[in-house]
Amino acid sequence: MLGISLYPEKASFNEMKNYLALAKSYGFQRVFLSLLQIDRNNVSESMEKYLKIIKEAREQEFEVAIDFIPPIFDLLGESYKDLTFLADWEINCIRLDAGMTGKEEAEMTKNPYGIKIELNMSNYSHYLDQILDYGPNRKQLTGCHNFFPQQYTGLSREQFKQYSIKFCQSYLTTAAFVTSQSGEHGPWPLQEGLCTLEEHRHLPIGIQVRDLLQSGLIDDVLIGTMFASEEELRQVSEAAKDSMKKIDITLVEDITAFERQLLFDYTHNYRGDSSDYMIRSTRLRAKIVDKPLPSNHPVQMIKEGDILILNEAYGQYKGEVQIALKDRPGDKKINLVGHIPEDRLFEMKNIQRFEDFRFCEVNKQYD
Repeated sequence: MLGISLYPEKASFNEMKNYLALAKSYGFQRVFLSLLQIDRNNVSESMEKYLKIIKEAREQEFEVAIDFIPPIFDLLGESYKDLTFLADWEINCIRLDAGMTGKEEAEMTKNPYGIKIELNMSNYSHYLDQILDYGPNRKQLTGCHNFFPQQYTGLSREQFKQYSIKFCQSYLTTAAFVTSQSGEHGPWPLQEGLCTLEEHRHLPIGIQVRDLLQSGLIDDVLIGTMFASEEELRQVSEAAKDSMKKIDITLVEDITAFERQLLFDYTHNYRGDSSDYMIRSTRLRAKIVDKPLPSNHPVQMIKEGDILILNEAYGQYKGEVQIALKDRPGDKKINLVGHIPEDRLFEMKNIQRFEDFRFCEVNKQYD
């Protein structure tokens, strides 16, 4: 499921209403709102803005999730023991940015309204285990990562995987945030991008979405920044629809037309018995037995992320396409044809053995 974020204190009702309609036209179904920054000195007026746009979102058939911390129950004069007020607001999900002891969360999952209790996935601890020990209704228990407004504070890929796997192993639906490069608004006065993974912060939004979904660890993707452009909404929608794993590559300047054809005209497959040094795609070897494939652009040293084609000097291996996973010595029997940009090396790491994938050309040339 794809989602957008709304911050009622940062925009007019009509702006948000129109944004909802635009997002819906591109297949978005979920909206995220944060109650963490509501005006404590004027709760009634602040909530009036929230409830008005929540009603509009529900009328446009969006699922609505609100970010929450336990003290807000007291601020609203409510209790975690009775979620009737959330049902009255037509809330579908309450995300607990900060939790309680585990017992309360488990109890909340048993509410009769079908309201999902969403846990913060980005704080790795025994928190999830504590909740599971109290026997929650797992059908109403999900997880969602944080976004990180300050640059360089987002999760590393290792942390992201570690935290996400724990939820996946418990068969819970997961979500994470990507950031718009055009949206200006977040929940707080300062924001330098609202993404979960730090390495996503300055990447095109479609690449961010593709990465999260291709990781196999995330079900729902939410745009953290408000007012992504229509082009970005389109990119997100297209990335979510495409189940084929993709790897962006730049090409050497002297690549031949035939080498280009081998890269882009076929679907590749990660051979299951490949070594730690490379991803091997061997399907094409049988297709080009009788076609010449001379040496072209050999290099002394093969670097991580290099895209390689074995030339005719390699005998029966001619036409094999490889992606270098580690540095190794070059060989005159191997043609360097391109490279994965450094900021997208993660794409090759999302490909699993026996999986199909395709290459996508990006405009920058690689020398």
